[in-house]
Amino acid sequence: MLTTFRAIVGIAITLWILAVMMVDALPLDSDGRGQQQQQQGEGNSDQSRFRTACDSPIFCDSPLLKAVQLSGIFKDSKTFVDKPTKRPVTQVLEAFAKLPENPSKETLSRFVNENFGDEFSIIKPANLSDFRPDPNFLGSIASDLLRGFGAEVHSYWGELVRVQDLSGLCDGCDTTMLPIKHKFIVPGGRFREFYYWDSFFILEGLLASELHETAREFLLNFLDMFDHLGFVPNGARIYYLNRSQPPVLSLMISRYYEATNDIAILRRAVPILVKEHAFWVNNRSVTVTDPQRFGDRQFRFFIYNVATDKPRPEGFAPDWQNAHNATSDPAKQRELYMQYASGAESGWDYTVRWAREPWLDDPVVMQTLRVNKIIPPELNSLVYALETTISRLSAATGDSATAAEFAWRARQLRDDMVDFMLDPTTGMFGDWSLEDSAFTGIWSVAAVWPYWQFGETINPAVIQRMLANLAQTIEAHPGGVPSTLITSGLQWDYPAAWPPHQYVVIRGLENINNQVPQRDLPASLVRQVAQNYISSAFCGWYNTGGSIPGLLERRPSIASNNDTGHMFEKYDAGSIGRSAGGGEYAVQDGFGWTNGVVLWVLDKFGDILTNPTCSSPST
Repeated sequence: MLTTFRAIVGIAITLWILAVMMVDALPLDSDGRGQQQQQQGEGNSDQSRFRTACDSPIFCDSPLLKAVQLSGIFKDSKTFVDKPTKRPVTQVLEAFAKLPENPSKETLSRFVNENFGDEFSIIKPANLSDFRPDPNFLGSIASDLLRGFGAEVHSYWGELVRVQDLSGLCDGCDTTMLPIKHKFIVPGGRFREFYYWDSFFILEGLLASELHETAREFLLNFLDMFDHLGFVPNGARIYYLNRSQPPVLSLMISRYYEATNDIAILRRAVPILVKEHAFWVNNRSVTVTDPQRFGDRQFRFFIYNVATDKPRPEGFAPDWQNAHNATSDPAKQRELYMQYASGAESGWDYTVRWAREPWLDDPVVMQTLRVNKIIPPELNSLVYALETTISRLSAATGDSATAAEFAWRARQLRDDMVDFMLDPTTGMFGDWSLEDSAFTGIWSVAAVWPYWQFGETINPAVIQRMLANLAQTIEAHPGGVPSTLITSGLQWDYPAAWPPHQYVVIRGLENINNQVPQRDLPASLVRQVAQNYISSAFCGWYNTGGSIPGLLERRPSIASNNDTGHMFEKYDAGSIGRSAGGGEYAVQDGFGWTNGVVLWVLDKFGDILTNPTCSSPST
């Protein structure tokens, strides 16, 4: 057994050396400069390290990865795969081969400490050269308290901006982090790199803060990545290279252009957006029929669907445990690994929306996922947004042919979604099960996403029914609009109210305000969602030690002097200011998209928002 194992390690070392030789032969960057260059913002990034697949013999699919991740050394599987090696890969693999056949937890812990560095060691804080403490939006906030809160959140960008620094990485050492040339914003907590769909909501905050240069550099990282990979990955790690995330690059480019009129980035971005559209069409589209409703008419929709048969490296332990608890059949285990990766691609990792048996609780419900058998309305509305953005921006750059083509594509997808996915009796867009040829019947806030993109084209009577449906949910949840109404223990189910969803609900309601006779109803719901979100974010921050000099003293009941106010990644829909839990990791603070949506809401609605009333954190 040990001889066989050492042979496997030897093969892995040989493959690694070949991979490094191939990487060395990569061409120059798209801007024509050499691969080695100094990072903007005081960083150091070696672009020759760019890889197109998760090919590490340590971090991707190896006996070493399995041994460490299943040992229980780390509560969070992401911790290990974010650590760079201290020694060349060949030496690390040789050291692992010398361990006993079934090493103890203590032995593996010592091995990791000797061979791997700190997970934060290859990134460092960056300077915000375009930061100023008094952006214009602060002046439009009526409440002194909320203005002070907005200034505090605005200042947090300095705590979340990073540059990559590979200067401490030895020759032959490895890291899972992709090369990053420009400044970037991290979500915070365990998320030490930037993520795809998070970044749109972060960008909204950067633009509200008038950090236009930081926003530009942030966007350039995505364009650079696309040039190397041909798609935008889930995040800036090699273990994310088998999947994308909700496609929001077109929205990012559009919003940045609206704020800056930067035609140069527009000319570079439009061809990339066309290629991103091709990625989703070629890799994530399905043809659907429903003879009972539509005869032989065919529809093309988009799904999340990751081709893998291994546990996610950053979620190895929960994936492996869930799959092995579900079945002893290796083929069925491989199918579950595909579903777990597809769920991560959706950004909703995880929710009963994807479950065959949604009445089960976590972790058992995780054994019934069928993500790539569900047609989700939010993804299809984002592909529609991609098509309309390509059309609009192509027209702005003088390409009328591309503009016309994608305008036609967008109309086709919009009409198909309205015909196939919209329930006219409720006004809600539903998840469609390819397995059952029926709607899943699970209410989720994803049903509102299409109203953001094309709600103004929907029948006003149907809009009225949607408003009645949505108003009930908003009224019942002072902490924010929940993801679903099912309590499963999964983090994208009840009671979690996520910042992106509050943004989308507001945008969707704004988009239909002129389509209904009672125009005050959408507007009043907008105010309520905006107020609820700001109240939750403010009270969550205040109840964890937040204070504003001269305006708001720190709560005396806060036990830890280290707590100076937390911005959580998600909130409890049932109460104001409490973080929500669930999922495979502890609730995170920081937090990129939370801050971004707070600043966006304060910018748009600061003149009508009122001071939140926060209950004691102990109640």
